[in-house]
Amino acid sequence: MENCRSVQTPIDPKAPLVKANGSEPSHECTLYQQMIGSLMYLVTCTRPDLAFSVSFLSCFSSHPLTCHQTAAKRVFRYIAGTRSLSLKYHQSPVSVPLELYGFSDADYASCRDTRHSVTENFF
Repeated sequence: MENCRSVQTPIDPKAPLVKANGSEPSHECTLYQQMIGSLMYLVTCTRPDLAFSVSFLSCFSSHPLTCHQTAAKRVFRYIAGTRSLSLKYHQSPVSVPLELYGFSDADYASCRDTRHSVTENFF
């Protein structure tokens, strides 16, 4: 992955991912689960920007297809291109009151399997 071509987004919005219907064979299930587990570790420790992508891809871990594994590899390519990004918390030298900002976004029935809406909040 060191010499891979990086991408700007962790998930390709033009490549719809749906659950397998059961007739298609699973593609390297253990490897896919290991990839998702590694990404989950990053999300909980240092990369909250990957939370939605990893959560979405984990839905396919019981029966992953080739397209799901390709999508997981794309997340790794995104990480390779954004290694310099990090969260840093600094203590202010002046006593400044803490301000909390919240953002929310939702779409309408975008899940192709269940037709449920996806809502995200960030505080």
